[in-house]
Formats: sequence, C-alpha cells, structure tokens
Amino acid sequence: MKSSFLAALSAALIFAGTSQAQILRYDLTGLSSSTPPATANATTVAPGLTALTLSRGPGIVGAGLGNGFSANNWNNPATTSGSTSPTLANAVVTGDFFQWGFTVNSGYSASLSTLDLSLRRSAVNASMNFEVQYSFDGFTTPGNVASDFSYFGRSSGTAPATVTPYQWMTTDTAGQDAGNPVSTIDLSTISALQSIAEGTGVTFRLYGYGAATGAADSNTIAIGRVNGPTIGGTLVAVPEPSSFALVGLAMLGCTFRRKP
Repeated sequence: MKSSFLAALSAALIFAGTSQAQILRYDLTGLSSSTPPATANATTVAPGLTALTLSRGPGIVGAGLGNGFSANNWNNPATTSGSTSPTLANAVVTGDFFQWGFTVNSGYSASLSTLDLSLRRSAVNASMNFEVQYSFDGFTTPGNVASDFSYFGRSSGTAPATVTPYQWMTTDTAGQDAGNPVSTIDLSTISALQSIAEGTGVTFRLYGYGAATGAADSNTIAIGRVNGPTIGGTLVAVPEPSSFALVGLAMLGCTFRRKP
C-alpha cells in the first residue's frame, strides 16, 4: 500500500502540469491590408513557453494583405533589385524567410508533435518551393531541415470547377485567393524536438524559393491567411530537486515506520 502511494506521489510530481494540444499559434485575423505590420504576435501560448513574434527575413519586404502576413521581393531571376538565381541556397543567404518560435521557460520541458500552416501565393511565377528549418541558436549556425514541399496555389487566374484536397501542393491551381493549408508537418519523429530542456530557444524559418522566369518583385507569398503557424505538442512541468527530496524523505519515513 505504501509503495503504491509513493509511486503515485512520484508520478504526480513528474507529470503534473502536462498538457497536449496547441502550444503555440499565430492567428492573423485582423492584420491590415493597407499597412503591413513588421511583426505579428502569437495568440496562443501555452504556460511554460515565451513566444517569438512572427517576422520576415531581411531579403523580403512586407506586403499588405487582410488577415495575412505577406511579403514580396522574393529572389527570382528577373528581379529589379538585384538578380539572384532562385535557389534554396540563395534564399538562405539573402534571408528570404518567415520566422517564428519560442523559448521553454524555467521549470518546463517541451516535446513537439505537429506544425500546421497555410500559404497564399499571388501569381503563377511566384516562388513555389518551400523548406521549414529549425535552430537552437537562432540560426547562428546552419539550420536543420524539418520539411520541404511545394505549393502551387495562386490567387490569379480562374479556379477549376473541382479542387481535390491539397491539390495546390502538387499542381498549378489557380483561384486560391484565400490561401490553403499545407499538409500537417510531423515533428514527433525529430528526436531533437522532443524533451526540449528549460531555457532552450527554438526558432523556425520557412524559406521560399524557385520563382519562374518572368517573375516580378511584386509577386507575393503570405503565411496565412488567418491561420499562421500552429505548433502542437506537450509541455511538462519539471519538478524542482526539492520535490525529489520530499519523495526520498517520505520513503525513508515509511522505512523507519515499518514493523519488524
């Protein structure tokens, strides 16, 4: 009976405060279409995290979009601001990315399971290749790949009569003015994103590249509309060393009280 009590007490100390759900979300509802904000705040932040703002890299320029976080000036072969080959390597060098993330607060650890986001692309020649990277040092060193994918949905043109789920990720799909969700990115298989220790910062970047010949600087890519990056996962309250000491004292007390 006593051993069962001690086991339950230990489990309660270790797992108290565990939560599995959305732990970070950027709801972009209400963002201006006339004056693009430089950053956007997270709207859902689980206890145990401190969120970064959603921001743009130095290689892209803010563009107005109602309920969306948009940018133009993505690297392309015909740009008037300095022609660059539309490759991932150049996107990394020039800073063509959206960025978000968090720091795990003292007393917690975090394990990540999913990343969901939506995209909006303005034209057929706009960048259509994307890579999500993560970093534990704010990209002081090269980032780590979480996922790469294509998104061909665009707001220009006439929408087809029928659009199958996630068709915009495989073929040119016109008329996608409101943007579309990208297939959920599985983070649970990335060991580095499990049991992230307190005090650790995790930064995500979405790089865009691959604009076609004839692309214009004015072509935009937006993260959102409405649905900005959303991370699912688990936050665990890590017990202080004093809590383990209490367990030890309880066990010692039970030992001394045991009848011969």
